Amino acid sequence: MEGLDAEPALVELSNSFEDASVAMALRTADGRVVWANRALRGLLGYTLAEYRVLALEQIVHPADLELLSAETARCLAGQADEFEIPIRLVARDGEAVPVLLHSAALRRRTGGVYGFLTQIVDQRSVQETSARLARQLEYRRVTTELATRFINVPVERLGEAIVEALGIVAGFAMVPRAAVFSFDEEGDRLLHEYEWYAPGLSPLGPNLEPIPAGMFPWWSGPLARGESVVVDDTTCAPGVSAEGRAFFEVYSIGSFLCAPLASNGRRLGLVAFADPRPRGWNEDAVSLLRVCGELISALIERVQRERRIAETSELFARMASSVNEAFWIAEVDPPRVVYLSPASERLLGMPLDRAYRDPSAMLEYIEPEDRLRFTRLFAADGSAPEERELVYRLRRRDGEVRWLRTRVFPLQEKDRSGPFRVTGTTVDVTDEVIAKERLEQRARVDRAVSELAMNFINLPAREIPAAVDRALSVLATLADVDEAYLL
Repeated sequence: MEGLDAEPALVELSNSFEDASVAMALRTADGRVVWANRALRGLLGYTLAEYRVLALEQIVHPADLELLSAETARCLAGQADEFEIPIRLVARDGEAVPVLLHSAALRRRTGGVYGFLTQIVDQRSVQETSARLARQLEYRRVTTELATRFINVPVERLGEAIVEALGIVAGFAMVPRAAVFSFDEEGDRLLHEYEWYAPGLSPLGPNLEPIPAGMFPWWSGPLARGESVVVDDTTCAPGVSAEGRAFFEVYSIGSFLCAPLASNGRRLGLVAFADPRPRGWNEDAVSLLRVCGELISALIERVQRERRIAETSELFARMASSVNEAFWIAEVDPPRVVYLSPASERLLGMPLDRAYRDPSAMLEYIEPEDRLRFTRLFAADGSAPEERELVYRLRRRDGEVRWLRTRVFPLQEKDRSGPFRVTGTTVDVTDEVIAKERLEQRARVDRAVSELAMNFINLPAREIPAAVDRALSVLATLADVDEAYLL
């Protein structure tokens, strides 16, 4: 859906409404059609590829362009959220098709309009059946309400949003009960999850035990193939076991309609209408329940994905705050700090908010002799090796000098789009450096003492004073003092 790629919820909407009985389209704020469902493609005869390249002037009758543009402008200006107008659309064969066009503005959380969800009702048959038109309009209203309710639903409102959706579609179908069931981990039982029921009824949930999938023949048949199941009268439904018929009688289910819940080929469960009386289910009810099922599937998948991301982020944050090493991500040109783990403030001795505001502020804490080498560590010209490392001195705000080791790893090649990013770790190696220096000092002392001892062996008496002076000079150098004396 070019032009609207930044709105993943619209991809879910287009998939859900592809087979809707009402003609629907998504268009950008500047009027380009980026998606048209099967009903709209059949209404005007254009393919989806043709819709995407046709200008608005080629689809809308010239005499109606001004009206459509004026209503669109009102939404863009924030004066309205939707509009409904009678206009004529130009079909592929040139016929001017009278339609009732309803457009709802799709707004970002900031209020700006990034597109329109448009529904189109063919007016050519209005005179034949006003009742059907009213039904289509109600279908349009319900599908629009469903779509707007499911966009950007937060995780904590998952259950509430699903129950609201069940109530909306049940009201359209004039059915007293609607529910969502999920499969257990083994996939052989259905668990009651969410339910809407009409006033005066009691919920099934508290009394409903898990339903064995083998109780009814549809679980492994039509539903497994992604099809809806329509049963007008449960008393004469074929293939139902005695246990299944008893279930219908206990819970007063005279007829039902259900649609599958699935995501990426994985069965999640089903959404169902139930009526205590035998009844027929019209095409609109079947289509709307299926749309509802696809929206709920997409919502569940999105919420589960957000939960996994949140859990991963929380685990990473815990790990980052519990280790002594600092983790960070930065952009090199221009310099920008993307992420600093909590340990960074403790190691660097500077507030994290200052590091985020001014990445160069850290240079003030690095000893002057090490600053040039530190800046070269973040070279963005590709001349540096893939992995770089530097041990340097940093003077903290309290005046203490600490030795740090920073390792840098490039995240992105320079010839790719976007800023050049690097990640890495920083760890305090002061104790390691001091220990290494002490070992080296000890080794130098051992060598010097050994050499001095060898020099004094078999040394003539007349050369002893000069040898003592040389030994004192060596000792002064090792002790880092100006002079050494023999008392």
